[in-house]
Amino acid sequence: MNECKLSEINWTRIAVFAGGDRGHYRTDFDCFVGVDRGSLWVLEEELPLALAVGDFDSVTVEERQLIQKRSQHFVQAHPEKDDTDLELALLTIFEKILRLR
Repeated sequence: MNECKLSEINWTRIAVFAGGDRGHYRTDFDCFVGVDRGSLWVLEEELPLALAVGDFDSVTVEERQLIQKRSQHFVQAHPEKDDTDLELALLTIFEKILRLR
């Protein structure tokens, strides 16, 4: 599976992993976005991590460095922010897509 580029206008199916149960999940998405520790989960499942977003306070320094190295795009927020990590991820996705239109 090819990694997505944020500049592509044809994103249609974006999976956002923000934590929770690792039960069954689908992999027929165009892009995979990880939110904080969800980014590590995407990598552990060997899925292409197009975007990692969050303050990454729920991972170790080594895990954050791995996420930063292996994600196509990495956005780290300050821990003292107004939005939640998930809100920041959704805002980042919409900003990148809408900017192209």
